[in-house]
Amino acid sequence: DLPFHKAERRDRINALREALARGDELTLAERYGAIIDAYRDELARGTEQETWEAEIEVEPGVLSEVQLYRYGRAALVYVTPDRRSAARWNRTTSSWESLGGAARQDVLKAIKIAEGREQQTVLSAPVTKFSVQ
Repeated sequence: DLPFHKAERRDRINALREALARGDELTLAERYGAIIDAYRDELARGTEQETWEAEIEVEPGVLSEVQLYRYGRAALVYVTPDRRSAARWNRTTSSWESLGGAARQDVLKAIKIAEGREQQTVLSAPVTKFSVQ
């Protein structure tokens, strides 16, 4: 999966595990409901688009402040604050891969759309092929 909101998602999984471990305190229906809620939250992540600022490791040992943009589970990209460089998350190598000028402009446009500063339109997205094993 794409590495986004790791702490939040990890906390949700841990809360689910704790709820399921309290089998004597929760009914079967309540435990099942907790599983379905967690599944729905993760499923919803597959269709959302969002943008946020974060400090990430763009190169091994190098933290940088960037603006991230995520479209579901199809694309995770960032642009630097000066807007001069952009990169996408490559699932195969589990690393950031630099994007050229045209792709960078598409990322900037996608961020504006996600922020509500521009009207939605069809975008070209730098996605990587992925498979579920």
